[in-house]
Amino acid sequence: MEPIRIRSVSDLLVQVSRELKEHGWALLCSEQDGPPYQFTMGLRARHGHPELEVVGLPPNLGQHALERLVKRVAAGERLRSGDFFSNVFKGFDVFVVDNPIEPGGPPLTGGRLRAIWPDAQHRYPWQHGCDADCAVQGLLIEPDGLDAHGLEVLFTHTAGRA
Repeated sequence: MEPIRIRSVSDLLVQVSRELKEHGWALLCSEQDGPPYQFTMGLRARHGHPELEVVGLPPNLGQHALERLVKRVAAGERLRSGDFFSNVFKGFDVFVVDNPIEPGGPPLTGGRLRAIWPDAQHRYPWQHGCDADCAVQGLLIEPDGLDAHGLEVLFTHTAGRA
């Protein structure tokens, strides 16, 4: 299903409230002033689990990766920094890491976990020669600072959605 573009903060609140009530979590996407960024809302409240995010993937791939991980959380699995998941989406393995991935970066804000994907040569951002599109995953992105304009609430009807 196509994402719904949000035009105002009140639209955002209404759509997220609907998603939280219907599914227990929401998936938001932003492509404003930087790389694509998708993140969950509601995992902490419903499952006592840190929110999840991906950076730099096109919305459909980021959505798919997060949905696969959220299914694990909904089934009772606790994802932790350092976890590795094989074949999360066709041909891609992901690591789950604390946000940000830079060791000298600022402290965590809110206990989010980031799913890190490799480039076409299967190099991760911390490996030499990783391509620039993949390397953007090292950026610290603050969802609390995102403007409602440019956000999309992503909806899916995946079987087993929490």
